[in-house]
Amino acid sequence: MIFELSVVNKRSQIKRLYTSTLVVLTFVAGGCFRSSETITQQAETSSATETKKSGDPQKMPPLESSADSAIGDAKENVAEKVDAVFGIEIFREAQALFKSGQLAEGYELALKAKEKLIEEEFEIAWLILESIVLEDKRIDVHLNLGERERELPENGIVRPLSFRVWTLDDDPEILQIIDFEIGRMQGKSMTAALGAKVDSGRVNYGMLEVDDSYETIRQRVLDLVTER
Repeated sequence: MIFELSVVNKRSQIKRLYTSTLVVLTFVAGGCFRSSETITQQAETSSATETKKSGDPQKMPPLESSADSAIGDAKENVAEKVDAVFGIEIFREAQALFKSGQLAEGYELALKAKEKLIEEEFEIAWLILESIVLEDKRIDVHLNLGERERELPENGIVRPLSFRVWTLDDDPEILQIIDFEIGRMQGKSMTAALGAKVDSGRVNYGMLEVDDSYETIRQRVLDLVTER
């Protein structure tokens, strides 16, 4: 009897650990949570889609960990479930990090979501990373997913980020779009700058480093907008 009770307790601990981990992984923008059942259904749907693409007629193995699995096995299955989550769900987690002020972590996760979306051939021109509200303006930061941003050209300009500046009123109007631009040559990213389209062409707002952090790029844009 004592041995059976110990086994039941161990199974309950593993199940609680696995469920808690899934709840953390399913955090989305706006402070909302999805149930572990929902994320399991999404993971199974994604797995079925991948199976259909590959032409493998065999059913994918279940992602859930049984109560008899060891804790290490449960953690491994959770990692598999993350891989099965759609890119848009990962992006929503990135938005939540931005909302909580974790800019570096949010941007890193957003880039991973971008890779996943490209892999899934998810067709969308851009996604909003965050909205920055100033005293009299609002800046929407777009992660661009255009053709050049999806498949980097050997030579030319790519614009991975755009900062759209709006008036802050009941009927907002677009004031300006400032792009973070990267110049590529012979398959390498060589230069970086902030630029914007004007009536006479494009204006350059200063050079940056190709590998500058998101915080650095963001602050440069804020300085430009607040100075005007």
